[in-house]
Amino acid sequence: MPALQPAPSVPGTVLGPLTLIALSLCWGAASLGCGGEPAPFRILAASSLTEVVPELTTAFSIAVPGAVQYSFAGTNRLARQIEEGAPADVFLSANTRWDEYLLERGLTQNGQDHVFAENHLVLIVPSDAPTDAGLAEILRSSRRIGLAGESVPAGQYADLALTEAGLLEEVRPKVVRGDNVSLVLHWVATGELGAGIVYQTDARRRAGEVSIAHTFDVAAHGPIEYTAAVVTEAHHLDRGRAFLDFLRSDEAHEVLLRHGFSPR
Repeated sequence: MPALQPAPSVPGTVLGPLTLIALSLCWGAASLGCGGEPAPFRILAASSLTEVVPELTTAFSIAVPGAVQYSFAGTNRLARQIEEGAPADVFLSANTRWDEYLLERGLTQNGQDHVFAENHLVLIVPSDAPTDAGLAEILRSSRRIGLAGESVPAGQYADLALTEAGLLEEVRPKVVRGDNVSLVLHWVATGELGAGIVYQTDARRRAGEVSIAHTFDVAAHGPIEYTAAVVTEAHHLDRGRAFLDFLRSDEAHEVLLRHGFSPR
């Protein structure tokens, strides 16, 4: 089986995992970076928020000026990074489970977290593939099927939806797992996989390269809710709280709607 190719990097002020580890080594008591300069406001966000977070932070920074950095990965990986001491002010999760995981350990602030958006789960195929065969037939005819990892929210939702449809065990031998949902999107968009399950907003991101073949009923997997939380060891607590307040604003809701999310 040929190796699947990694997704291209995301443009912008993005921190990778190794950078976060290095930063954590000099994350002192004062709000300073490694060089003694003021530490930027840091957001760790689920990979399905890759395009919307930069637009949200741009709008937020007009009202609350200051440098912003963000890092995108699977929600589970980001939660583990925070647990291991990676620098962060705000955590944006693709489900409530990992938000609760950090809250139970005192790593995010109690009473500060809230659901700010919802999403939908869809089956996608390359744009030149037929979409009218139905869920079961598309999955059965696909040589390989992309799902996010079993600890990643998108992968967990996909497993629940396929179990509800009575298809998970049948197609499991053909499943290829990605570290995050953006990687699954990339594999299908480039034709490396014949089908994949991602969020509706992901399909919109590469609408010219993938087509939606099926939208899962929310009853099959439960609500897909995005939560925002302030990290307990944040260097910018007030700014973190202000960002969570901003997510409730009409301006933030307009940005979320533009990217296909349902704001809360």
